[in-house]
Amino acid sequence: MKITIIKLIQLFIPIFFLSCKKENNSSQENHSNKKENVQKALIEEKGKVIDTIYWDNDKNKKSNNYAFIRLLDEIQKDTITYTNFQIDFYKKSENFCSTKLQVDDYDESETYWVNNDELEWLKGINDPFTATIKTISTEYIGCNTDKNNFLISIENDKIEILHQWSSSKGYGDGDRWGEFKWLNSGEFVFWSQSQELLDRPEGGMLHKFSDSIHFIYKDKKWIKTYKTQKDKVYRTSIKNASKEE
Repeated sequence: MKITIIKLIQLFIPIFFLSCKKENNSSQENHSNKKENVQKALIEEKGKVIDTIYWDNDKNKKSNNYAFIRLLDEIQKDTITYTNFQIDFYKKSENFCSTKLQVDDYDESETYWVNNDELEWLKGINDPFTATIKTISTEYIGCNTDKNNFLISIENDKIEILHQWSSSKGYGDGDRWGEFKWLNSGEFVFWSQSQELLDRPEGGMLHKFSDSIHFIYKDKKWIKTYKTQKDKVYRTSIKNASKEE
């Protein structure tokens, strides 16, 4: 009887270990598949990044303060195609805030995103609020092309798109752009400006002013107020080569 029990034990021990080995192999395969799927998802997610913006004046040196632009999808409204993006802000390799943006007539093969030079107006202003304001733009390969511009406020992990406008500079006739003026701590104004070549012997440019907007920081948020009717010219001036009329 004892011999029979010993034989049975000797028979089942290899089967038990073989079964454990199969389960262990199966577990390893599942873990490997999960890891592969996670890596694949990361690759797919990373593949959506189409551009990177560095918030550093030295373009030859990479900054720890940057943003990824992700292409999401396109939607059709009437005859216009709008493209949706997501901008992810990073500091020291950590994503601390994100928001979505939308532009029209986007061509991925000919467009890139930049840290907009129109924020030169903030240089030299000693105010902590200036560090929280950024502008980004789409630019097309080649010169004298239109831009989509976004004025953004980033405070801690809170992000807010304050304003969006289009511009084009370099043509002379037909140029349009945005102007800023810092007033006081946490207060500034924005307006749009455009110019047209005058049809007269002495030449000159007709400058048009529109969309005067006042921004002020109150109760931990920016308040945006249109001081003039949107898209309506409220002032004009004529600039000659030598003087302004």
